[in-house]
Amino acid sequence: MQASSLKIAVKRVINDKVTLLLIILFLSIIIIILITSFIPQAIKVISILGTIFGVILGRYLDTLFKPEFKFLKVTGNEIEGLKIRVKEVDPQESEYIPCDEKQKYKCIQCSMRYEVEYIPFGSRALAKNSRGWVKLDDKHGAMAPWGYTYKYSLDIVGEESLVVLFIRLKTDSSGQGTSDKSSLEDVNKLLGNIDKICFTVPPGESSEAWNRILNPCFKFDDIRDLELDVRVAAENVNGSVNRWKLKKFVEECLQNYKPS
Repeated sequence: MQASSLKIAVKRVINDKVTLLLIILFLSIIIIILITSFIPQAIKVISILGTIFGVILGRYLDTLFKPEFKFLKVTGNEIEGLKIRVKEVDPQESEYIPCDEKQKYKCIQCSMRYEVEYIPFGSRALAKNSRGWVKLDDKHGAMAPWGYTYKYSLDIVGEESLVVLFIRLKTDSSGQGTSDKSSLEDVNKLLGNIDKICFTVPPGESSEAWNRILNPCFKFDDIRDLELDVRVAAENVNGSVNRWKLKKFVEECLQNYKPS
């Protein structure tokens, strides 16, 4: 029990960045005093080492007290007006098909909600030129748009959501059933009704907005056990990395999905 309590106490100190910084400074002063007291001729060496230490400490402090992206939760929202690009185009149909295809499906946008938080005092900051990136093992890797206006580059104050992927969910003949509120209690049932998992690809320059075309798309059963890597960063904000099993991320999205 004592060892366990000690581990918890050490972990709390490490997580408290201000306390950790004070401990480092205190130990550094003690070491310098001890060395200069017993080895006076080492003052020049200590001066050089102090300069180097000061540079390293300055860079550490710069990173330590920069704002950072704090992950809040996964969200799920039904989105209309999306199109899926058809790779092998049938002569009888267009290159793009509606995601919902006359209410045969519902398209759910799965996003990760972030807060721009200043460390350690919790005050807000402006995250300039914020960008996100999504990778699914060797299947997909590209910048991801922000939920607000679907821009790939955005200045953020407070909170914003990064669009990670889209779920194409089957419905019954009435356009209801498999994705209404009564079915949300059974996430496994919803998982069984997933038709495709789709991602986005930037149309051109990062200043442009997403064109609302889903590409590429994959069968859920073929990729459910793959690793999903989501990263966000900004010019003046420390980056953040979150890794998921795709199935777990999709489950989180469906649990928080609110049908329209």
